Amino acid sequence: MLDLVGLRRIKDKNKLFLNCKKYLQDDMLYFRSLIIFWSNKISINIIV
Repeated sequence: MLDLVGLRRIKDKNKLFLNCKKYLQDDMLYFRSLIIFWSNKISINIIV
């Protein structure tokens, strides 16, 4: 007989892991855009 509870738990863990990866990627994108934004501001200030 299949261990449905165990399988479900593994599925939930995978889902959690995928969500974490997604959030990490979103955070990285957010920080990258912030860094780009600020470096652009700074370089504009230096030029002007």
